[in-house]
Amino acid sequence: MLTGLILLFSRDIKAQELFQCTHVQVCNLAKFLTMDKTEFKLIKGLEGLNPHHSSPSVAVYKDLKKSDGVLFAPLEIEPWFKGYENKSAKSYRLKFKTKYSHFWLHPNSLCEAEKQLRAHLMAFDLKLKDPNQGFCKDVLKKTKTKKFVVLTHESLLPLVEDLGHEYFIINTHDEHHDVSPKTLKDLTRKIKQQASLLWIIETQFHHPQAIKNMIKKEHSLLEINTIGLNGEAPDQVLKRILSFLGAE
Repeated sequence: MLTGLILLFSRDIKAQELFQCTHVQVCNLAKFLTMDKTEFKLIKGLEGLNPHHSSPSVAVYKDLKKSDGVLFAPLEIEPWFKGYENKSAKSYRLKFKTKYSHFWLHPNSLCEAEKQLRAHLMAFDLKLKDPNQGFCKDVLKKTKTKKFVVLTHESLLPLVEDLGHEYFIINTHDEHHDVSPKTLKDLTRKIKQQASLLWIIETQFHHPQAIKNMIKKEHSLLEINTIGLNGEAPDQVLKRILSFLGAE
């Protein structure tokens, strides 16, 4: 009787395994995949942190050193955590080419992230959802109508390219810098050439008023925080963008 209670207790402890994450979308995907009491928590101090504008505090690094298992985003979007994934067998870093490092913004890379995380979490005997309930069943197809899209960050470039749309990128990785006069001039010329135009404004970045003034009433506009929110479905941001681009 006592032995049975001990076994039940030990199973319950194992079911309440704790992982920490360095990015909200890594946590969201891990939570989506698991069906038991495993906890996935965003490391304190990383909530709302825009990795393009600032780096983690000293307190974050202290928490990392104490953490037994950490799930890391691709190195390209958090270079300051290089090597930390090797400090524990429970830790893992998603691996992508730079183009797809914002993995939650493209069906193919979201599927690949799911496969990588699933393989890692299976090693800890966690109860996972059936693969048929995941994101690998979603296939991206080119849209029938080609559109012209203005982007404010290159993270959405793979998606827009693979959908077959034309595009203009206002910013690259230097989001904290003002837009150059040449960029404004080139964009003005492009706008005049388009019968219809779509804007995707990523609200986590600052955009000069000169850019906002170019958005006309007849243009289609999507304002969205593409980092996403803690606790939402991993494909929530992607669905909104695909719907806006007429691909869903």
